[in-house]
Amino acid sequence: GSGLLKPNYMVQSYVDTAVGSSTNPAGGFTKGVWVSDATPPALILISAEALGAEKLQVTLQLDEPGTVWCAAADLDSMASTPNC
Repeated sequence: GSGLLKPNYMVQSYVDTAVGSSTNPAGGFTKGVWVSDATPPALILISAEALGAEKLQVTLQLDEPGTVWCAAADLDSMASTPNC
């Protein structure tokens, strides 16, 4: 993407506060409304750095609020478990 990277999150106090007015919302909570999230988030690689022979640090960012879960995968074709 273009532009500068910036944090993409909402503080809990905003999430818990009722919207109130649609033209001047005071918060992000709307009782009884569910919105279908039909588009998957984009995963952005910020950096990857080897910290040692067996240690890697990877920094990722989503283009929307969310949680990223990562797990190591053994790419050896002789491994008995499939890659994640």
